Amino acid sequence: MINPNLEERLVQVDEFPAQFSNREQEDYVLAVPLTYEHAISNSFANILNELGTDYRNGKLTNLVIGLDKADASNFAEISKYVQKEVPTATIMHNDSDMMREWRTDLLKEQMLDISPGKGLNVYGMFSFITENMPNKPIIIHDGDITPSTYTIDFIRKLHYPFIVDQDAVFSKANYIRIISDGEQNLLGGRVRRLFVIPFTENFEKEAIANVRKYKHRFPILEKAHKDVFNYIQYFGKFGYPLSGEMGFSSNFLSSASHGTTYDMETLLLYEAFKQIQEGNNRVYEVKLGEYDHHHQSDKSLEKMCQQIGTSFYHVIYDIFSESAKTHFDTDEEMFDHFSSVYDFNLQNDINKYISRSYGSVEKHNFDIAKQTDKDIFYRLEHDISIMQDFTPAVTKGFMQFKNDIRNDTTYHDLSLQPISAISSNLKQSMQQYGRLLGYK
Repeated sequence: MINPNLEERLVQVDEFPAQFSNREQEDYVLAVPLTYEHAISNSFANILNELGTDYRNGKLTNLVIGLDKADASNFAEISKYVQKEVPTATIMHNDSDMMREWRTDLLKEQMLDISPGKGLNVYGMFSFITENMPNKPIIIHDGDITPSTYTIDFIRKLHYPFIVDQDAVFSKANYIRIISDGEQNLLGGRVRRLFVIPFTENFEKEAIANVRKYKHRFPILEKAHKDVFNYIQYFGKFGYPLSGEMGFSSNFLSSASHGTTYDMETLLLYEAFKQIQEGNNRVYEVKLGEYDHHHQSDKSLEKMCQQIGTSFYHVIYDIFSESAKTHFDTDEEMFDHFSSVYDFNLQNDINKYISRSYGSVEKHNFDIAKQTDKDIFYRLEHDISIMQDFTPAVTKGFMQFKNDIRNDTTYHDLSLQPISAISSNLKQSMQQYGRLLGYK
């Protein structure tokens, strides 16, 4: 069971006051990472229409868009398009010479080799906001949300914790993914349902058994193992731990490390876990109702599963080593013990893993279906087929993690460092960029 003190600091919000949608909004910044392809989609057209209405009603004042994969003419087109609806919007052109130079200097400074993508886009937006719009809560969501599931209340609900609680540092969306194929309403959220849930549940059961097996040999490590299970319980409390729709206090953003690929959302969840262990900080999960967005192929999601698995192992090793490092003579000894307890290798046992996992997946499917008045279906044979494709990522994720550690590469080496830690030159560059875009 999760530490009671931590459980009190994880607040789940299912209902909002009736007058909430009509209240006058406090100051916040909305950040939307976009590719040019998504910027010209029907999904973003609907989002922009909603934001434009909110701007004309005097509620939205700070909108920052990070635009990727756009040449100069694409940037001019999207800037005109967005600012017609929200004149005060800031559009960051990530393919401009200035931003490319900023990213090159950033990666050199942090000794990282990362290709441009959503992770660097988001980090750049957050750096820009921190330097040019300080001390405001930041809300982020993607630009490919299906029109039928997006309204301006989406933002308001993520912002709600920062209005009612001065100790709120992080808010995260929970929602129901429903896909309509024209005939039936099908459950979405494949990575969450068919990889994350069975992986974390089976991982916890196996690790508990291994801890008991080794307990008599390493009683001094009891706290380290408890800290790991505390995190696993915390992670499991979130209905949608992979959601990219989040809100942050400015202090949280400036002090948190950031993931760079598909691990971005899970690593920010870990950063929130660390923050609620200090002072009176609180984390919120807010229910947004039904939600859907652009879908990736099953094949492309296999890579996502592996990166999530690798980041999960890095996180629990970071937690374990923080408590255990004083009890081992060498890092190698500590890692050997960690592997003996937490190596969840499924190389030759995939079918058994799937058969014992599907009961919990079916229960989860049923629990989701109860949250909506729609008739929801899921395809058993299709789900099992996807699980068979996703499950090797458990072993691949752990092997990548082991390879990282053997090369002295930890969670901290793989993450973008806190924005507060970047050099004064990089901060000044973002301030200069802000002045070019009209900020004083």
